[in-house]
Amino acid sequence: MKIRISNRMFLYFLLMAIGAGGFFFTIFIPKPTGFYAFIALAAVAGFGVAANIWDSKRNHRDLACPTGSDCNTVVNSKYSTFLGIHLEYWGMGYFGVLIPVYVALIFVPQLFTSSMVWGVVVFSMLAGVFSFYLLFVQGVLLRKWCIWCLLAATMSLTVCVVSIVSIGAAVDFIAKGANLLVFIQYLGYVFGAGGTTAAIFLFANYLKDSKIDEKELSALKGVFEMGWIGLFLVLVSQLLLFVAFTTLGQIPAFVMQIVALLIAGISTAVLMIILSPFLVFVPFTNKSDSEDVDSENGNPPSSFSSLQIPIIICGAIVLSSWYMAFISSFFWNLSSISLTITYITILSLTFSIFIYLTKFRK
Repeated sequence: MKIRISNRMFLYFLLMAIGAGGFFFTIFIPKPTGFYAFIALAAVAGFGVAANIWDSKRNHRDLACPTGSDCNTVVNSKYSTFLGIHLEYWGMGYFGVLIPVYVALIFVPQLFTSSMVWGVVVFSMLAGVFSFYLLFVQGVLLRKWCIWCLLAATMSLTVCVVSIVSIGAAVDFIAKGANLLVFIQYLGYVFGAGGTTAAIFLFANYLKDSKIDEKELSALKGVFEMGWIGLFLVLVSQLLLFVAFTTLGQIPAFVMQIVALLIAGISTAVLMIILSPFLVFVPFTNKSDSEDVDSENGNPPSSFSSLQIPIIICGAIVLSSWYMAFISSFFWNLSSISLTITYITILSLTFSIFIYLTKFRK
């Protein structure tokens, strides 16, 4: 069996990286310009998602959705239109308007009055509320998820939150809730690091027969999804804390937290979206046994065994990144070099443990 990964998946991760990468503009560029740049990039990613859905439907091509969800059912459901217009058109129109507006706010802010800026913020808030409605439709009414729709909703909610915090009047209000934000941050680590750790222990337990079946894979996905909740809670709380206390951007540990969290998010997406569909075919055993298993199934030897290492690497990166982000929150005095060495050490140790649990199993 030949392993193929749709080119649309690479587009998905490119758009995810563009949207998430905009956060670093808020650290290295003074506000509100840095926030405007973040919003512009998130809007570019959102427009790309909406355009991809539009292009797929126009050419009658199935959306690549290898997570086991049915993207096509979602984007073609009775809820896929609003006021008689397909949602992808609304998405392209909304994000298409935001891009030039926020680019103009960066380079020619004198063209905008305070009332105009507030108007754009209210516009983004309404879109954010609508995104929550669409998430409700997927989770409750359809009970189906579309990864492209989730990414579009994430970009819309990102624009909503960042546009609000870019307003100077929000800073004092956010600062008053600093203790609550710290609590939310650590709650996020409970979900993220805790859920990932639980998934790894569950994975190790399932390897008693050197393979993962469909039922076990479903359970692993369910536990891993806790990581997305944790990632959202930590990143939002971090962003709001940074808005209230901009000096955090000068602390290497804070920057390392953000970097580690983004790496954890991207690695989790690679693991769950690209690699997990093949997990049930991968024999986690030694080479000779792997060849026997492949032969029995009629597959070429090592056709799926070659995925062992990518799966191990992604799992090690996800777990190491979560713990690195958590550890960084306690060591504010460490330099960037010390933090990087610590990260590499944790990653190497985790990878070695994963290799032991899989590659050298009897």
